[in-house]
Amino acid sequence: MILESIGARIRYVREHVLEMTQADLSKFLGVAQQSLSIIENDRVIPSIKTLRNYSEVMNISFEWLVHGGSISLMKAKKVNDFVTIPVFTKFNSIKMEFSKMENTVNFLSVSDKYSSCMSTVLRDDSMNDLFLQGSFIVFDSEKEPIANDYVIAIKDEELFMRRYTKDMDQFTLQPLNKAYKSIPANECKIIGVAVLQVLQREI
Repeated sequence: MILESIGARIRYVREHVLEMTQADLSKFLGVAQQSLSIIENDRVIPSIKTLRNYSEVMNISFEWLVHGGSISLMKAKKVNDFVTIPVFTKFNSIKMEFSKMENTVNFLSVSDKYSSCMSTVLRDDSMNDLFLQGSFIVFDSEKEPIANDYVIAIKDEELFMRRYTKDMDQFTLQPLNKAYKSIPANECKIIGVAVLQVLQREI
């Protein structure tokens, strides 16, 4: 069986693999149900970045989602459940803990494999073009970073994202956008390693 369009492939995965309603999958992807309906009916083709994000969230092959082919190439896994995790904007660097729930601006639905993770919103374009401004970044606060990981860090009570790089014996947090400056790792506190990006506006 070969599905001819991106919308048809998304609809097939939703109905036959994930076994979700359109409302459930739209919440899972972080988009409006109307946006998902438009995509499934082939009235719009999402951007490549959006499709890559969808493929990661739905656990399917990005190449199959974009180019099609036999369903045997899909490599999909059933998502048993999804959970909500908090979206933090502040971190108390004195107490070394996340601020109280009043600083939680949202909750994000993710696969239950990320149930122990937390998230924040990327508020600038310092990580373009790989990570988009306004997207949710899910991070694991228990994971120790290694060179070239993407990390969430805190400086002056603000959360930000950078690439963790090593030059000789010194670690630096580098932006992908050269308009921003690098930050020595010893001038901030790394609080987690990024494990997932969830787009909240693009379709």
